[in-house]
Amino acid sequence: MTTTLTNGTNPFEGGLSVARPTADEIVRIHQLGAAKISADIASLDTFHQIHRHNSDSLWGVYAGDGALVGFFAFLMLTSDGVERLISGDLNTRAPTIDALAKTGEAPNAIYIWALVAEKKTANALPLILGAFDAAVYARTDLYARPATEGGLRLMAKVGFKPLGEGEIEPGELCVFRRSIVPTRIQYPGRSETAHAFV
Repeated sequence: MTTTLTNGTNPFEGGLSVARPTADEIVRIHQLGAAKISADIASLDTFHQIHRHNSDSLWGVYAGDGALVGFFAFLMLTSDGVERLISGDLNTRAPTIDALAKTGEAPNAIYIWALVAEKKTANALPLILGAFDAAVYARTDLYARPATEGGLRLMAKVGFKPLGEGEIEPGELCVFRRSIVPTRIQYPGRSETAHAFV
């Protein structure tokens, strides 16, 4: 089943939904990230700044009662931002706005900046990335660094590859090439616990 994401909340299997968070909800997203990923993640001010610059950067995953149970955060990178990411010159904990595309601008690549997706909430990733099949995101490569074994397995299943040789390692920058062959990411639906670095 394909779900088209809009500005509203969109349900998916299991009674969960995904939606762009309000500014107030970003505080809860940041708290969840600090608890599940690291207390040393990007600052709350940085989360707000990224969200203001591009409203597609943050997505909350919500239970049927409205409780926040996960989130996905992205950096929509300009060509300069991509070059800096690959070279290691981009400070992903506090990226400068000049490295990021604004709302409505086509990014040169999307960096999966942070995610907290435990058990079936990991199934929200294909739904959210489905929004990136729109014209503004067509054939845009995805980059990510897995922070846990669950995140590593999730990335391997959907087709991420390391930039270098060998297998994906935790913390290693990986890419999913959509610029070469247009494709939709599909996740087989196993329960996973996945986290990615900020």
